[in-house]
Order: sequence, then structure tokens, then C-alpha cells
Amino acid sequence: MTFSTSIVEIIQRRYSCRKYEIQLLDNKTKRFLKEFLQGDSTSPLEGETRFELIEMSELNPKVKRQLGTYGFIQGAQNFVVGATKKSEHDLENFGYIMEELVLYATDLGLGTCWVGGTLKRSRFAAQINITDDEVVPAITPVGYAAKSQSKVDRVARWAARSKNRHPWQTLFFEVDCDHPLTRERADQYETPLEMIRLAPSASNRQPWRIIKENDTHTYHFFIIRKRSWYSRFLSWPDFPRVDLGIAICHFNLTAQELGLKGDWDFLRPSITIPPHLEYYISWISE
Repeated sequence: MTFSTSIVEIIQRRYSCRKYEIQLLDNKTKRFLKEFLQGDSTSPLEGETRFELIEMSELNPKVKRQLGTYGFIQGAQNFVVGATKKSEHDLENFGYIMEELVLYATDLGLGTCWVGGTLKRSRFAAQINITDDEVVPAITPVGYAAKSQSKVDRVARWAARSKNRHPWQTLFFEVDCDHPLTRERADQYETPLEMIRLAPSASNRQPWRIIKENDTHTYHFFIIRKRSWYSRFLSWPDFPRVDLGIAICHFNLTAQELGLKGDWDFLRPSITIPPHLEYYISWISE
């Protein structure tokens, strides 16, 4: 994946855009976007995903009304809809590749916004003819951000606490969850970890936790599980797993840009793991 500028700068520039100019994508931008969607994007995770660009101008008026505004989205003329085949690591892989798409769109000067919880999946899924073994975890509008921010957008950003991020010491640890990792001890991995801290997540919950092994640059990635009483009644995808894929994407792309070499592997960490954490994968530095 090649970006025109630093991935760190792109991550810092990305934000959830909910209001768009009612303007079609120019032909060059649309071509670049479609080439990305049709490319062979890969992640360190296993899974089969596909993405399609839906252009509202090509839909009949009834369907446009049904699909036009979800997640407080206003004015968007294009949506990217992604589907993934059900497998062990499907949602993490989906999160990784879709976030790579979001960052690519940001690099093209486009606005995006992860939309999952309020998504009418069946209607969007129908537009890309999903099969019985596929699910649509999320979509994103893509377009030119409106010059003025709407009241709805301000409310949505406040509700998602999008200006707030958990402090470093509550996300990253060393040896166990009783010892916060300092930026000094993270050393050359301070920037990849900071890019995780800036990653988007459902309702901005940042459900990932990373534990560094003592005196090494091996980092174990976990999901923090806080199940609400109503979660068992919902049919939504397991969004913390999608969020973890996004975090891994930020870490991996930043490490590549900085020339930090390592491998991803599924291990049995030799550390004490609290019951509220679910282990997923590890980065092992060379």
C-alpha cells in the first residue's frame, strides 16, 4: 500500500465526517478509489473481504431515500460497502482492510465515517448481492467534507466523545496490567502505539489493550470485554473485534513506515492475563 504522504500525518488528519457537499467524485479520484477497491489488499490476519462503491446517482429514488442517511450522515453521494466471509478472524481482517481504505480515502482528500451500529445492513447488503456466508459489518460514506459542520454532526461527535481518547497509561502496559508502559520504555514503538491511541472505534470505546513483555519489543494485543446487559439481544457484529483490526492496521502501517521489522503471531503469552482481557495476537520485533 503506497500513500502520497506520511501515514502518521494521514492518521492524525483523519476524522469522522458526517456532513458532505452534494457533489459527485471527480473522475480521477473515483478511478483511484475503484482501483484500490479492486486491488489485492492484504492484512496480517486471515479472511476474505470485498468492497464495492455505491453511487447514489445510479439508484432509483426509493432506494436512495432508504440508504441516504444513516449514522447522521448528510449529503453523501457515495458509500463504500464491505462484506466479509464468515471465518475465525473475519472481523479483525475486515477492520484492518477497511481502515486501510479509510486512510487511503483521507490521503485522496476525501471525508469518511465508519458506520456500523445504526446501519440497515440488509439494504446495503442487497446492493452488493452478499452470499449466505457473508456479513456486512460496516460501511463508510466517501466524499468531499462540507465546509460547515452541522448541529447534528456536533451532537454526534459529542455523543461519540470523538475529541476524547483514553490516556496512554490506560491502554499500554508492561509485564502486566498493573504496570503502565512509559513512552520512554516503548522507545521506537512510541509512535506506532500513539497511532493506535488515535484509531477510531465504535462509540470511541477503544477496547484494545496492549501489554509489552519485559525487556523485549514483543507486544501482545488484547480486547477488553465489558458486556452490557442488553448485548445478548442485539444482532450487531462483534465491534470490538473490528476495532482491534483497525488498531492493528494503524500499528502495522506505522511500523512499516518507520522501518521497524517484526512478525505477527498467535502465541500463549507468558504473562498474567486478567479475566476481562481476551488475547488475540502478538507483534514480535526482529
